[in-house]
Amino acid sequence: MANQYVRVSGYTFTLNSFAEVDDVLQFEIPCTESYLDVRQAFKDNTGDIEIMYVDKVMQTYSGYASLKTIVDDLSTYFVTIGKEYNSDEALQIIVDSVPSVKEAKEFRASIEKMATSIPDEEAEKDIWAFPKWSYPVSYNVGDRVQYGSYLYKCVQAHTSQSDWTPDVASALFTRIGSPSEEWPEWIQPTGAHNAYAFGDKVSHNGKHWTSDINANVWEPGVAQWTEEVEPEPEPEPQPEPEPEPQDEWLEWVQPTGSQDVYSLGAKVSHNGKHWVSTVANNSWEPGVYGWEESTE
Repeated sequence: MANQYVRVSGYTFTLNSFAEVDDVLQFEIPCTESYLDVRQAFKDNTGDIEIMYVDKVMQTYSGYASLKTIVDDLSTYFVTIGKEYNSDEALQIIVDSVPSVKEAKEFRASIEKMATSIPDEEAEKDIWAFPKWSYPVSYNVGDRVQYGSYLYKCVQAHTSQSDWTPDVASALFTRIGSPSEEWPEWIQPTGAHNAYAFGDKVSHNGKHWTSDINANVWEPGVAQWTEEVEPEPEPEPQPEPEPEPQDEWLEWVQPTGSQDVYSLGAKVSHNGKHWVSTVANNSWEPGVYGWEESTE
């Protein structure tokens, strides 16, 4: 798993996978680690072996002091260490020896078998655990393989051919764990094996397209594809405008009749001053009668 490590004899190594089988620990360590350090750490181990996730110890194994084998397949060290110490078999460095290569292949097969239970959303973090795509191989729906630096899932049972690689055979494989690839770039199909199915999504000429038919070999924009137009985002609601404050002291206007005389307590401005009506039905000019100057 990602962010997993093994600590042994004071060394800490990145750990692709490990298993405990019949008092034997099996480790898969990437060759980016120093071979001499890996050899030294496991050969001289007399203490605990700790399995860590990030910086937290998840499991501790004691009593493992007999290094059985280290097999180097140029990308991974396959390390096995047992509990019973035997100086005659404490260290075997075998690169192309048939028995050890067989053991490594069996170890690899067990890893790939366990990987089948990893859900898709986690699988992309551990692409190394899945078999590499090859041909001719019979693939079933749901089989997952690594190709290039990506993980793919079989969506149509078939026997692979050299030109049916997962990156181009979109009718046979779909890429796992890449939300950005919801609209992969359209590739001209070369036959029924990689024609597009109904509903397949692609990008082409800067636009998004959905296939209208099965066995679609047409170019998007020519026929049998529907352009998917992103709906315009709804505008954000604008806040209601604040009501403008009303002037408490409106300018006095000479009343013309009973319909617009001022009531008792009415407030007005006149000649640069504030006035409050002291009578009802007030038609007088402030400062003359019926008004009291306010100091507010």
